[in-house]
Formats: sequence, structure tokens, C-alpha cells
Amino acid sequence: MKIKDVTSDDLFKLAEIENKIFGVNSFGVYVLNEYLEKDTTLYFQKILNEKNEIIGFFIVSKLNKENYEDILPKSLSNINFDEYAHLDNIVLKEEYQNKGIGSYILKYLIDLLKKRGLFKIILEVSTENAKAIKLYTKNILTLLLNDQL
Repeated sequence: MKIKDVTSDDLFKLAEIENKIFGVNSFGVYVLNEYLEKDTTLYFQKILNEKNEIIGFFIVSKLNKENYEDILPKSLSNINFDEYAHLDNIVLKEEYQNKGIGSYILKYLIDLLKKRGLFKIILEVSTENAKAIKLYTKNILTLLLNDQL
């Protein structure tokens, strides 16, 4: 498995993978392209299998007040946004899920963020996304379930 930066040439494949997982709730090419161009995107990387085929991707952004203040619960309204990253998305093709790859990716990106001095991650997850909740709680991330905000 390899991890590489996403390029604009990858966007249609990433959108296809995400659409198979999330259906109508997927980002789509336009939104993925926005992440590629945003100054606040810290990491937008693709995951490749041994045949160099894209099997997934993840996006991590710098948490900033303008983009995230209205989605945070009141208990987090006074946080120092400079200390946080936002895990926007982790997507893996279904056949690669439950094989430890998601945990590996989380550990990998946490190490990247620590090197940047970011030790706190915020993410949102639907209460219906049991696989994601299992991944995040297994890896000791505190969850804000977006259905409860």
C-alpha cells in the first residue's frame, strides 16, 4: 500500500469510489476539486494498492472559525482553532474495509498532524455510519455525531 498526494487527474476516480460508498451524500468531483484548491486543506491523499490502483483517499483540513464555527456544539465554541485539524473524509473501497487499512491511515495522518504541531482532531460522522464510528472509537478518537449537533 502506498499513499500519495491527489492530483486533479484523480478526482473522477475518487468521486466514483465515494459515490459507491455514500451515494447521494458523496462530495462529487466539484467539491473534491475545491478541497484540492483550498488553502486550508492540509492533506488530500490517495491510497493505492500493490497494483497502484486507487482504493481510497482521505482529506484533512485546518480547522478555521469561518468554516466550522456553526457546526460545532456550544461546548466547543471557545476552542483555539489553531490547535485543531478537521478530518473531512476517509473513504476506502468496500472490499478494503475491515482489513486494518483505516486504522493504519488514521495513525499515519495523526503522525503527520503531530509533526505540524496539531494534536487535536475534530470530525463529524453520521450515527448511521457504524463502520466509521467503529473505526474512530477503536482508534481512541472522541466523536461528535453530526446527527446530535
